[in-house]
Amino acid sequence: MLFYQALGLFAEGLELWVVLGAVAAALALGGVAYAILKLGKQLPLKPMLIGGAAVLLLLAVAFAGNAVRSLQSVDLIRATPTSSPRLPVFLAELTGIHPTREGLIVQAALIAVFVLGALWVFVVEPARRRQVSEVSA
Repeated sequence: MLFYQALGLFAEGLELWVVLGAVAAALALGGVAYAILKLGKQLPLKPMLIGGAAVLLLLAVAFAGNAVRSLQSVDLIRATPTSSPRLPVFLAELTGIHPTREGLIVQAALIAVFVLGALWVFVVEPARRRQVSEVSA
């Protein structure tokens, strides 16, 4: 509901599109629920969960960029302009990539944390487990 409240405030005059988007999202969610409940044994859960987590991580990066931009617009954080990237307004709002050094640094740090976490989970830990199993065998 918080997302819809923020979207409603941001999208004045576009209420029809917000409602259509909510209906489309509900239909998609219903389709996913049906697929999981009826076809659950045939669905590859690991790729689905990894894909869902990736979408959430990308949303976190976009939210962080937009949060920094909002703090800059009320002069709580300094805004140091950069020459690039210069995205169209709708794409900048969608991705949170605004041409300020502070926002890009926050997003880069967040991406670095995510990449390091993924490397730890998918590379380092499996290698450590293999070493332990080889030593004990």
